[in-house]
Amino acid sequence: IGTIQDIKSISDVVHKYSGILHVDATQAYPWMSIDVNGLGIDMMSVSGQKLGAPRGIGFLYKRSDIVLKPSIYGSQQYDIRGGTQPTHLIAAFSEALRITRGNLNRIYDMTVLRNNMVNDLLGIDGIKLNGADVELNRLPNSISIIVDGVKSSSLVAMSDALGVIISAGSACKSYTPTPSSTLLSIGLTQEQALSTIRITLGYETNLGDCKKAVKILKYLIGRIRNENMEEK
Repeated sequence: IGTIQDIKSISDVVHKYSGILHVDATQAYPWMSIDVNGLGIDMMSVSGQKLGAPRGIGFLYKRSDIVLKPSIYGSQQYDIRGGTQPTHLIAAFSEALRITRGNLNRIYDMTVLRNNMVNDLLGIDGIKLNGADVELNRLPNSISIIVDGVKSSSLVAMSDALGVIISAGSACKSYTPTPSSTLLSIGLTQEQALSTIRITLGYETNLGDCKKAVKILKYLIGRIRNENMEEK
């Protein structure tokens, strides 16, 4: 949903009890520099598709003293995972990472754009922001909102038909009809979780795109609510 967790505090607690901390940095890695030593991260996974690389490639960072038991045995990849390495995907991931790191200087502009869109969305009746406030620890490109009285699955389908690509629920559960456990864990009801949509901005997204998207979403939200009232 875009909230950046306090990894250092979490790692302090984990290590206090001799635990090992794994961080899923898939959403964060394209948008911020991550100091694994300073934050006390023992293992970290990243998916290439969030960087613009093809699906099917990623990496796992681990401390050198951590020993992993392979799920696929073989001599490749330091005996950690067997199988021929996909050279074309690795090359694409490397190039996508180079481009992404070259765009980190645009994070401020992205944040301003995101904040502008959030303010426009909150101007629509019955919309609430999920997660941290936009001025706090939040990724610059992520928006998660509850749309009262509207099932996110309906809004996603109708938006897609009009050229606005959004997702339902959270990033890890956007294609299932059941409520996202992520959203339930932050205190949302099942109804609120099933009325949550996720909007992600890209490096090429501009103010005009955001204004157009908000206009279309406002129209569709009103249409769905009116249809729901007529059915009652």
